[in-house]
Amino acid sequence: MEVPTLSFCITCKNRFHQISKTLQKNLDDNRMFKELVEFVLVDFGSTDGLQKWIIDNFQNELKENYLKYYYTDELPFWHCSIAKNTSHLLAKNEILVNLDCDNYTGYNGGRFLIRHILKHQEKIVIHQFDENLWSGTFGRITVNRNSFREVGGYDESFEPVSMQDDVNLNISVVFNR
Repeated sequence: MEVPTLSFCITCKNRFHQISKTLQKNLDDNRMFKELVEFVLVDFGSTDGLQKWIIDNFQNELKENYLKYYYTDELPFWHCSIAKNTSHLLAKNEILVNLDCDNYTGYNGGRFLIRHILKHQEKIVIHQFDENLWSGTFGRITVNRNSFREVGGYDESFEPVSMQDDVNLNISVVFNR
């Protein structure tokens, strides 16, 4: 199996106070493997200065396609599942990682995940939840693109905020056949 590529999929709406702490660190922590990793940030109509901050501070990353930034105001109200499906569909790589805007990847986090995917092949979901509901790790879910498509992505019938990151509800269909 050749080395797969990975997309960190981030969604945001008016959470500049969080992403302004995590984005630069996450880019720096994965820069060594940027030929295998991309960051896809979808901004759903933020009015807190996020767009200007991205344009002012990440020109090189945007030009290199290491960071892809999309802006839309087409989502009339925040809905996590719709937002996450959008960012995952815009990602180009084989491995999809949901990364909430307050999440850190860890040093060489993309490489860590690629190594685990290579070890366990196609049918694996990696949920980097550390069992602490307040740590900001619950949404860090990794799955290959084919499995994500097979289950239909995040279930958009769920409430706008809650349950969309419960791996048992969303992903187990692929593995329990």
